[in-house]
Amino acid sequence: MPVEVSGGLRTIAAMEEALADGAGRLQLGSVAVREPGIVAEAVERFPGRVVVSIDARDGEVMTDGWTSGSGAQAIDFARGMVALGVSRLMFTDIGRDGMLDGPNIAALAEMVRAVAVPVVASGGITTLEQLRAVAATGAEGAIIGKALYEGAIDLREALATIRDG
Repeated sequence: MPVEVSGGLRTIAAMEEALADGAGRLQLGSVAVREPGIVAEAVERFPGRVVVSIDARDGEVMTDGWTSGSGAQAIDFARGMVALGVSRLMFTDIGRDGMLDGPNIAALAEMVRAVAVPVVASGGITTLEQLRAVAATGAEGAIIGKALYEGAIDLREALATIRDG
């Protein structure tokens, strides 16, 4: 099963180690905001394997476990990462993540329209209807966490929902 490593990847050496250990993709978050040069180097060295995670609150990119505002707007930041060569983004509206009250479909749709790379939705999906709404935005995929753990969504049903449209 392909594995995407996320969290704590702040250096090229750490990324090399994760790939050597079998990771298929590398997900960069706060480091992408603080040090876009590392993203550019990673994209060059590991083509197609770098994902930038964008955690936003009210449109602003947040860092440090969602505790610090960056001043960057999510759409502008996403476009900048794509310009550096990032081939995939993950987008989380952190105001919704883990709350079990649905994803921010409007913000997700705006992100999908704004960039020419796949976007994976994360945060707040609690029902099959919401999963269908995420799919309708054109998002490449969705991360479902708490809803699976708490039994609000059955994984087989979710997969069938997406497969069957």
